[in-house]
Amino acid sequence: MESNETQAQSSDFAPPSRPAKMLTRVVESPDNTTFRIDAKAGAVSLFLMLWLAGWSVGCVTLVTQAITKMDWKMALFAVPFVGAWFLVAGLMFNMWRGYESLTVSKAGLDHERGSVFGKKSRHLNFAELRSIDVVTTTHSDEDSTYQRHRIDITTSSLPMSFAQDSMNMTRITLAEADWLKNEILMAVGLYGGQEAFDRLLGAAVPTKSDQVAPASDASPASNFVPPDLTGSPIANTSTTPLRFRVIEAPDALLIEQPYAWSISKMVTVLLFGAFWNGVVGVFVTQLVSGQPPGGMWWFLLVFLIPFELVGLLLIVGFIGELLGPVRKQVWEISSDRLVQRSCVAMFGWTTPIDAASITTVRRQDITLTGLSKFAGKVGGAEAQALAKAQALQDLKKLGPYELAFLDAADKPMLTIPFLTELEADAIERALRSRVPRWYENRI
Repeated sequence: MESNETQAQSSDFAPPSRPAKMLTRVVESPDNTTFRIDAKAGAVSLFLMLWLAGWSVGCVTLVTQAITKMDWKMALFAVPFVGAWFLVAGLMFNMWRGYESLTVSKAGLDHERGSVFGKKSRHLNFAELRSIDVVTTTHSDEDSTYQRHRIDITTSSLPMSFAQDSMNMTRITLAEADWLKNEILMAVGLYGGQEAFDRLLGAAVPTKSDQVAPASDASPASNFVPPDLTGSPIANTSTTPLRFRVIEAPDALLIEQPYAWSISKMVTVLLFGAFWNGVVGVFVTQLVSGQPPGGMWWFLLVFLIPFELVGLLLIVGFIGELLGPVRKQVWEISSDRLVQRSCVAMFGWTTPIDAASITTVRRQDITLTGLSKFAGKVGGAEAQALAKAQALQDLKKLGPYELAFLDAADKPMLTIPFLTELEADAIERALRSRVPRWYENRI
């Protein structure tokens, strides 16, 4: 499945009409406006429930026999079946309880996504907002082509998306997306003031006086002026936690990026690894026991090698996630030294770079770098373009900017990727102070 991104222009703002049928519920009160989308269960969840009932009987039978007979082969055989049960059960309950909401109030924007696995929330000040756009994603598979629409909110920190399609259960139409964008804009104007409204819209547009509050009535967050970001660590003017630290050491500038560790990612790798290795382990036990005989034994031995390698990679990946809290990237920068370190606790590896060869530092949009070659090798020209576009959009969610350290031939010798606007500002300010010659020739 491939996808492509197109983005509406904010300057083409026009109040659209409300669609007759919508997935979004709007709850208005004197203090806030909430936009909420609930997952739709329907026939899919009913099918999963019936499937899960029969699957549960099989899982209980396998586990019971493995315990009563103390058969490790049977226990290994049961692992993928039990893992699949938990996966399908989670998907089914998520269809019943999943939701996404965006609340606009005088304090800013609050985005929340809930499921049976828990709840994730994020708060944004009005000063963090940069733009709001309708993004259309074109997907194609072997049988058909279809589109998904969502609202993308660009901020000074990480971008935020609302009304994303979840398992094809909450797919909004383009008309609803356009209407939703307009309603969010008007809510920002109502609670955040004319300044916040104009900044999102891209230009001052006449609006109804009863819909947009005057600047004097805006919340303190909408009048917020970001302070000087020089310091150690980065001074955070955003409500989103910063992922980089800038440390002014006596002999060098240290930029640290801890690994983005999460329990959900670790559990996902664990479950998928258990499922994969459980299936492969069933065939490996057959090989160990000498089955099947003759030439088929050798065929199966060679055939399983790539699957076993994938299983080993999943084990290594799980260990890497388990060590996430002690993993980090460190860049050590001075006028005569440039070092990149990848650290795991007290261990790591270092990549030195000749600082004298660096002539300038440039902030640029995140690039595909090595991924561009990988993403462009599958399918025809159209499929390659779609794959590259999707890979680039996925990278931007991690951070839309990167700092490239360039030599005289404009070749990047080192790149600090996945930076937000706030993080890039802070790092560049520290670099300009530490090594001013890298900025002297910039236009």
